[in-house]
Amino acid sequence: VDCALLTAAHLERELFGDAATPGFGGGAARRGRLELAAGGTLVLLNIDEMALMLQADLAQALREKRFRRLGATDYRSFDAQIVSTTRFDLSHHARQGLFREDLLDEIAEATVTMPPLRECRDDIATLTEHFLRQTALKHGVPPRRLTAAAVDLLSHYHWPGNVRELENLIAH
Repeated sequence: VDCALLTAAHLERELFGDAATPGFGGGAARRGRLELAAGGTLVLLNIDEMALMLQADLAQALREKRFRRLGATDYRSFDAQIVSTTRFDLSHHARQGLFREDLLDEIAEATVTMPPLRECRDDIATLTEHFLRQTALKHGVPPRRLTAAAVDLLSHYHWPGNVRELENLIAH
């Protein structure tokens, strides 16, 4: 779930689901991603973009291993692992009041810091080949190859959009 793409209300429904309510959504209950990820992993992209109010609800759900669907009174337990991504130092954001410390405590059990692509220039050629193969497979054509000069040019670019920018460039 990409937290940056959804409004707070939509993200809340996406995560927690809806209870059966006659006036909303046709009356049928809808399971949220926390339920759907049972026994597996839920990935929350750009968690830093989540509204503070929703961060509080998620922190409580993670701490208690239970939640309520929107409009429900009963709690549901869940057993999903949560993996979250961000481009920012969440500790710094928490100190500034931009991210909830209680949620940070719940998600920071194991933190993997990935350097930006501009600091991993040796990986650019391998990633480029991978994205060329992916694009060719998607379009049913043989993969293209880049010249050494083209790879060198890519290796010297700053990549403000990181790996996603490289992937989009190769796809285009």
